[in-house]
Amino acid sequence: MNSLREYQTLLTRYLADDGGVRYGEWQATPKDVRALSAVLDAWLAKSPESHPESYQSASHRLGYWLNLYNALVIREIVCRWPLESVKDVRPTLLSKVAPLKGFFVDLRFVVGGRTMNLMAIENKIVRAQFKDARIHFALNCGSAACPVLRRTVFDGDALEEQLNEASRDFVNQEENVRVDDTVGVVWLSKLFKWYAGDFERHAAVESAIEGSSLLDFVAYFAEPGLCEALRAAMARGYRVRFHDYDWGVNASSS
Repeated sequence: MNSLREYQTLLTRYLADDGGVRYGEWQATPKDVRALSAVLDAWLAKSPESHPESYQSASHRLGYWLNLYNALVIREIVCRWPLESVKDVRPTLLSKVAPLKGFFVDLRFVVGGRTMNLMAIENKIVRAQFKDARIHFALNCGSAACPVLRRTVFDGDALEEQLNEASRDFVNQEENVRVDDTVGVVWLSKLFKWYAGDFERHAAVESAIEGSSLLDFVAYFAEPGLCEALRAAMARGYRVRFHDYDWGVNASSS
């Protein structure tokens, strides 16, 4: 089985035009539920840590972790469908008090012989090892406010442009970045608040200027009109505010 090709087939079948996932249809198609599990079994058996010889480059390793994270999220939602929010997955007593812990910490997976959770994959591997802020637009946590799942699987040979495209798509959506000249505010997705340090470091590397700001990163990926508005907002000292995060499941409305 070519697991990347099979995963691509599943994404093509169940990702809707509105950016959501047809979880109900997926769950109602047992052969495709099994197909996703088979893809994950293959990936979980051979990670870049357990089988480094299977991955040609850092880009191929990163592509593996991005695809794995997103596919795990999809499977965990599909097998619990219907589900209103990932916050509703609460397998332990503590996760009833700290809801997000249930989905991102308490669900465990054996990856290349090593037990880990979604939080560890994101923070201890993807962020720590690859140090690329664009990954925040490639990982999908199964929620409406997340960057949408990409319609094309991540491929090490094309990853650089895929990450740039994901970054541009997210930044140029009004619900994620908006300049309000009437009140002197730049509204951003809360994703930018949570990982501000990652974005600022990335902007500093791209511009070779120390002290690059969060808005420098946003402007870097903005289309010309938005970029001009952001630069003007920075010059005028606009405040930055962050939208509330919608943790509702990213199910398709179509």
